[in-house]
Amino acid sequence: MLVTRMDLAALWHAQGRLQEAETGYWTVLKARRRVLGENHPKVLNTRAYLARLWHEQGRLEEAEDQYRAVVAARREILGEDHPTTLTSRHDLASVLSQQGRRQQARDEYCEVLDARRRVLGEDHPDTLATATALATMDREAP
Repeated sequence: MLVTRMDLAALWHAQGRLQEAETGYWTVLKARRRVLGENHPKVLNTRAYLARLWHEQGRLEEAEDQYRAVVAARREILGEDHPTTLTSRHDLASVLSQQGRRQQARDEYCEVLDARRRVLGEDHPDTLATATALATMDREAP
């Protein structure tokens, strides 16, 4: 049932029904925390979806806080170079960039790019996404 609720919240998110999506994510998050514990991968996935929603809404401080918590937990549970940890770090770098914290964002993107090249290879879509984000950020620099 929680999987279905999560799918529904993600559908609302994709449709731009952001208030409904946020409510859905919170409902799933509370239930997953109760059943699975704070650092279960499904709990962390739900938190990452919530952070992404806030990021898209421009609620950058909230998104940053949530991404940082997810990154810390994923590092502890999955390891520094796990693809899911790297995805959360990429997302954090994006928030930092949008906040105008360009050097912090650049540093994070560079570390993620190095790790993705090492773990996933040069031509993996995630590696290319980080390379593109870094290049785009540099191109948009004042």
